[in-house]
Amino acid sequence: MPLAAALPDLLPVFNATPGATLLLAPDWTIVGASDDYLAATLAERDAIVGRFIFDAFPDNPLTPEANAVANVRASLTQVMATRRPHDMAPQHYDVPDRARPGHFVERHWLPRHTPVLDAAGQVQYLIQSVQDITASRVAARLLHESQASEQAARAEAAQSRHELQHFLELAPVAVALYRGPQFHIELANAATLAIWGRTLDAVLHRPVFEALPEAATPDVQALFERVFTTGLTHTFSEQPSTIYRHGREEVVYWNMVFEPQRGPDGRVSGIFTVGTEVTEQVRARQQMEQLNQVLETRVQARTAELQESEARFRTMADAAPNMVWAVHPDSSIRYVNRAFLDFVGLDTEQQYAATGWGPYLHPDELALTQDTLTRAIARRQPYVLEHRMRRHDGQFRWLLAQGAPSYLAGGALYGYVGSAIDITDLKQANEQLRRTNADLDNFIYTASHDLKAPISNIEGLLDVLRQELPPAVAAEPESIAPTLARMLDSVERFKRTLNHLTAVSELQQAHEPALSAVDLAAVVRDVRLDLVPLLHDTQAQLHVQLDGLPAVAFSEKNLRSVVYNLLSNALKYHHPDRRPHVDVRGHRRPGFTVLEVHDNGLGLATHQLPRLFTMFQRFHDHVEGSGVGLYMVKRMVENAGGRIEVHSQLGAGTTFFVCLPHADDSRA
Repeated sequence: MPLAAALPDLLPVFNATPGATLLLAPDWTIVGASDDYLAATLAERDAIVGRFIFDAFPDNPLTPEANAVANVRASLTQVMATRRPHDMAPQHYDVPDRARPGHFVERHWLPRHTPVLDAAGQVQYLIQSVQDITASRVAARLLHESQASEQAARAEAAQSRHELQHFLELAPVAVALYRGPQFHIELANAATLAIWGRTLDAVLHRPVFEALPEAATPDVQALFERVFTTGLTHTFSEQPSTIYRHGREEVVYWNMVFEPQRGPDGRVSGIFTVGTEVTEQVRARQQMEQLNQVLETRVQARTAELQESEARFRTMADAAPNMVWAVHPDSSIRYVNRAFLDFVGLDTEQQYAATGWGPYLHPDELALTQDTLTRAIARRQPYVLEHRMRRHDGQFRWLLAQGAPSYLAGGALYGYVGSAIDITDLKQANEQLRRTNADLDNFIYTASHDLKAPISNIEGLLDVLRQELPPAVAAEPESIAPTLARMLDSVERFKRTLNHLTAVSELQQAHEPALSAVDLAAVVRDVRLDLVPLLHDTQAQLHVQLDGLPAVAFSEKNLRSVVYNLLSNALKYHHPDRRPHVDVRGHRRPGFTVLEVHDNGLGLATHQLPRLFTMFQRFHDHVEGSGVGLYMVKRMVENAGGRIEVHSQLGAGTTFFVCLPHADDSRA
């Protein structure tokens, strides 16, 4: 029996319930989707309801390693067979970009599949609940890259490490770093110390199980040993802990990642942990499980009336921590829950209905909020809006509000149901993070410029001193002249480092470079002329095939730098036992021109590739270089909306793939 016939009054409730959930038939056809699920997956209800789940959400062909469809299919098959819920490990499952057909948007999830059984114990429906963990996964990846970059540049930028540690202290995630086989605590930010119930002085540089004897359980010790010895990342979800916060003890939940850290030799040297608080998501899921129980009872009984559903909805809404509301088709107030009344400081729904939301909305957003709801009702469409609302203490707080239409069994509009959560703290934290990043960039830029004058003065004084040495003294083998030469050489290297830091800082601040339509083949021809001396010295063969390619959207100066870096590296790092051969080719992909640079040079080992684009990273010391060229290449390509990939085999050669946006693409 279709859900609309069996549950005429619960489908709107399911759709408006907090949390990202999907309702499936036993044949895995989509029956319903919550508003949060649609928002998280960038989908529209009419576009997916009635479709097979993997037709609505196919694999991203550009990330076959994610194996997303196969993993979810296996979980659903298991739930159908066992009739028991199944929690999946974190999944990389990209969703279709509805604004750009054929493209995908990166997403990472924690899925859970729950069966809904009928009175005979057979699977009546399947509920897919997902938590969007994309932000935490990306943050962990960026944090890891930042840590690796800071470690590589430690000698040249010690103050940068201090700034990074300060940032981690302020980060809204629990971060800790352990070194060596005894897991000495090298870093623990405020969130981590709150979980431990310790001060930093009490734990810093001590073995973790000595500083935290209560954590030295066999399971926890085995986890640390497994990550350290195998070098494999370990994650677990919704780990409970008790912390002291807001003047009281409370139980909070975390998603944890244990990431092995490697030294310059590639061996595991420690463990880095990141914990993201998911208390709100856990509580929302627990509420969803309560709704699931109600749904199972409803499927088995099928006797409840519309009034019972309304009462049940009000009961659950009053128990929800977020604000829930419902309006009539004319936008007049029908219902607000207890959390809503507590927020505005009223005792009854009637008090709020008498005034409406006008007195509580911020004057700057009153017209926008009313117009958004009115247009959504007229079009029968969901809406999402951020706006400010006055709390009972007189403070205006930022809310994330969303609403969706609710229909009667006959299809008539019953009204709109929606919810809102307070995101003030989140917006303030994001703004603080933005300011911290800007301060860090400004510090690097200022420091690299302010040090140039003193270094130039030192260089001049050393040169004067060398010129003042008597010839007889300078000629002596044990004179000061060789020492002065080494000092001048050190000054020159320091100047190069400052110039590189200045270039990197300027590049990091140029997030939106001026783009124009650039002829890639012409740029390669110009660079080839510049490389004639190097081509002659290495006796290299350079073959170029770039005919018929469209113009790319790029800064011409930056594109020239990208091409020069890739071609000069292919020549400088040639194999000593064979003549260098470099192929430059191009082909089209949807929205991109792909530039390929192949060489038969020294190549790289597999474990070196993840660090290839980090700052000050060098793998071959027989050729002069700074270790910032490929880092800047990657930043310039990504700032223009492109991406770069590399394939390499040690002793055989290297291939770079650079995806450059077309000049007629919307991003240009």
